[in-house]
Amino acid sequence: MSKYFSMNLDTNFNLRMIYKPQFKIVFLTCLLLCGSVQAFAALPTGLLVFPGFSAEHIRDLPAEEDKVESTFSVDLFYAQKKGQFSFLGEYFKDKHKSELERYQLGWDIDNRNTVWLGRFHTPIGYWNTNFHHGKFLQTSISRPAISLILPRHTRGLLLEGAIHKQEGALNYNIAVGNSTRQNATVAMQLYWQEDITSESLIGVSLTYREMTSDVLSIDGIRQAHVSVFANEEFRNWRIIAAINWLHNEVQFKNNQNESSSFTNIYTQIEYGINDDLTVFGRVEDTFSEEDSAYLDLLPDFISARRAIGMRFDFANSQALTLEVSRDKTQSSTDNVMSLEWSMLIQ
Repeated sequence: MSKYFSMNLDTNFNLRMIYKPQFKIVFLTCLLLCGSVQAFAALPTGLLVFPGFSAEHIRDLPAEEDKVESTFSVDLFYAQKKGQFSFLGEYFKDKHKSELERYQLGWDIDNRNTVWLGRFHTPIGYWNTNFHHGKFLQTSISRPAISLILPRHTRGLLLEGAIHKQEGALNYNIAVGNSTRQNATVAMQLYWQEDITSESLIGVSLTYREMTSDVLSIDGIRQAHVSVFANEEFRNWRIIAAINWLHNEVQFKNNQNESSSFTNIYTQIEYGINDDLTVFGRVEDTFSEEDSAYLDLLPDFISARRAIGMRFDFANSQALTLEVSRDKTQSSTDNVMSLEWSMLIQ
């Protein structure tokens, strides 16, 4: 999230501003952060609209070809709470897809633990549960490539809560269910906040899933995923980092199985020059991907990226972001320049 605003939860789920006092914006935007859904009890309900426009110029270096893409998008988010029960819904549309992202019905077991039924963000690390489609919330335009090849939604049950200890808290998310191309998913995420009035945290997620494939020769895929992640904020700096390890077993219909593992690492560093302007950079690398049968099914996966950019926040709830990157896939290396406008309407 841009340094334009930042929020933190204390034991009573109050919010503390760090930069500009955009209280209502922070209050409402917190609803989108599934890692902090316990804050639901303290938040107003209603509709949020996140419109956006992005333009991208891609220079394919091997082919010496240029490609320009642009798209408008809108993300609609609705939340309602009545007593111990909560409802959360999200719909996203751009020129590539139109999808009901989330529909969740929650019941507060107590003031620190909630059980949800429906379709929700799979707890597989910091980025997926904190940003997802909320582009106004994240500083960069692109997201780590590893987050794009993992199943990001699950239909089923989600239990989340926190165990408080003095000024800190151990937060947990446990999910069981299935989804599109997922026959079964079991995920658990734990993250520790030394100070619950700070957004700094460190955590780990463990996921096992069984998936289907559109490739006729493949009977199914079994995947184990471990992610260690951290978000650290101090003064005007922010660091988001994660190490992801994936073990995949591709099951072919000729009764032959192929097992392989690969590791992906990314680090994003942000610096707030002032209340409105933030610069950032991100490094992504993948190791042992050459031997991965799973990645052979995903030829457009960006195995390495170097990105830099800046974000300018203005008019209380709008932002312009410029990002330049070099992306490497199995077949090409591309230079990419992106420009994005994002906004929050409440």
